[in-house]
Amino acid sequence: MSSMANTRFETTVDQWIIQAVTAGAASFDELLVALPSVYPTVIPAALDRLATIGVLSGEAHARLQRRSHKNLPVVHYRQRGQVLPAPHPLDYDWRFTPEAVALLLQESQRLNPDNTPLALLGMPSVYQAAIADPNRPAILLDATRTTIAALRHDGLSPGQKHQVAAQCDLTRDALPAIHAGVVLLDPPWYEDHMRAFLWAATALCRIGGHILVSFPRQAPDPASRTTG
Repeated sequence: MSSMANTRFETTVDQWIIQAVTAGAASFDELLVALPSVYPTVIPAALDRLATIGVLSGEAHARLQRRSHKNLPVVHYRQRGQVLPAPHPLDYDWRFTPEAVALLLQESQRLNPDNTPLALLGMPSVYQAAIADPNRPAILLDATRTTIAALRHDGLSPGQKHQVAAQCDLTRDALPAIHAGVVLLDPPWYEDHMRAFLWAATALCRIGGHILVSFPRQAPDPASRTTG
């Protein structure tokens, strides 16, 4: 990440923390749950920045770095209408914001007006929103057992043929027979995983369909620049 992009990200995280504290976050756990997929090690640095410039008092800075020792993630997600378990970095589980979910579904509908199946690879939050429309055919493939169990337990995977959440590790498991009009994938940002997800997407997408993938943005290579 370039220094400029890094600065913008830090500024955004600082703003999210201020909003969360204003809304009542009073411990590190509550802050972590309130922020949209911010890696835990990023938060202490942001708290230090805000304390240094006087946005946070010394008492608030110390309080927000303490663990609450409560099972907060499940409670908070339930209160917000979420049924998915709290995301964990070891599961490569980073959730999209509601705005991003809405944008992805809108774009999928635009690319797939005949409403052929939408395949979602490692995107449980998008699947959860997609099946709110009972007429939208959607298939989720996700490797995390607890995620699939939560969707089924809460009735969000009705068991109908056109709306299915299935546990599937795309790096090793056999793929179901799907001919999706649009495939959305959010692979872990490691080369082996990205290759496996892309291979699976091509196998699941029908001829003439569309594949949308979440990849990290890379700064331009200075060596590749030309002058003129």
